[in-house]
Parts: sequence; C-alpha cells; structure tokens
Amino acid sequence: MKSFIDKLESGEQESINKLLAHATYSSCTPLNWTENKYWKIAFYKIRPAMKLLNRYRLSNSLLDEEYH
Repeated sequence: MKSFIDKLESGEQESINKLLAHATYSSCTPLNWTENKYWKIAFYKIRPAMKLLNRYRLSNSLLDEEYH
C-alpha cells in the first residue's frame, strides 16, 4: 500500500481534535502529551493527513468548549 493517499474530509480534523481533547481531559492525561515525539510518530503512522493538535489548543479553546 505504498501509493495510499490520505486526506481528511471537511470537519474531520476538528471532530478528531474534540475526541482527543475529551479523552485527554477524562483520563487526566497531561496536556503536553501532544509534544511527545513518539505520539507524533504514532499519529502520523495511523493518519498521515492529520495534524496533531497542540498543548495550547488543548488548554484553551477545546477546554472551554468541553466545560461550557
């Protein structure tokens, strides 16, 4: 499958970000997990087109959406 091309549908990235945020908050996972190079590599292998959210996004807009 070397010629596989991955792309995200409209809104799919945001949906994934919200799910990752919810999982992070509900499991008390440190917000800096997104800066770990091994998580970045793993997510790239799983879904190359996805841009992994950052700690700032987790601790601001997504957190506000989750608890308001």
